[in-house]
Amino acid sequence: MLVSVLEGRPLEPGGAAVRLPDLQFARKGEAIALSPENLAPGLDVHALPRPVALTAPEDAREAEGESGKGAATAGGYLAFKVPLVEGDRLSLGLEVRAFPPGGDRSVPISALTLHFFRQDDAWRLDAPPAALSS
Repeated sequence: MLVSVLEGRPLEPGGAAVRLPDLQFARKGEAIALSPENLAPGLDVHALPRPVALTAPEDAREAEGESGKGAATAGGYLAFKVPLVEGDRLSLGLEVRAFPPGGDRSVPISALTLHFFRQDDAWRLDAPPAALSS
């Protein structure tokens, strides 16, 4: 999922490109800021197709405060939601989150949700990606 979002490519051959609205707000220099929370065990961020900087949410908030540019430009980061598994179904969510000016809690400014089903020993996309932006 993360590779598809970073490259803007389909999850499956012949599928639609995966786009996460507002991804640009998670940029931290040349890298994309990514919260380490809820990451798949063993994920090698150095093997990803674009530079990714593991960034704790509180560090993103501090970056926003230092820049003076507002939450959406410097305080944004990507964050995976807790995966939801129900039998042979799996839901994965990825959000762009940011701190409102003066806020102490981040809020989602856009999100992407993917639903999968288990077929044999693999997870298959169950429906087109659902994205929203506020």
